[in-house]
Amino acid sequence: MGLNTKRICWDSNCFLAILNNEPNRAGVCKAIIDMAKSNTIELYASVLVTCEVAKPNDPHVDIEKFEAMIQGLFMQPYIKVVALEPVISKIARDIIRDRELSREQYKDAIHLATAVFLKVDVFHTYDNWLLKTSRLKYGNLKISEPTDFQLTMLDEAL
Repeated sequence: MGLNTKRICWDSNCFLAILNNEPNRAGVCKAIIDMAKSNTIELYASVLVTCEVAKPNDPHVDIEKFEAMIQGLFMQPYIKVVALEPVISKIARDIIRDRELSREQYKDAIHLATAVFLKVDVFHTYDNWLLKTSRLKYGNLKISEPTDFQLTMLDEAL
């Protein structure tokens, strides 16, 4: 991959958008997955995402089939799952303290810390509180919905 390859880190809700075929989200996220498949971008996720992506939105979906879809998705080489290393844990603790996060938000701090550690270009999420988060003091991590990124990539191509 080239020096200008965009590096993206995803929140669990981006993967869930695909797995649940969510209207207005799945198509955009699948397009970004296609960019990762073609090495146009690098796509990362914290290992915690692989735990959070656990249940379908529809309670009637067969859980074994859903689990097979989850495993199939995270086994792909174009999705780089990042282990929770001590340095990432330290960054997460700093984010928790700096932002005075509640216990329910600790997992989001781990996702953000992973993105900060990797120095990605953007962290994608559909989580409203994360989207309202100002740039973190650890670098200039941009936080946006996947739709915003796709539009930016389109603008750069023109």
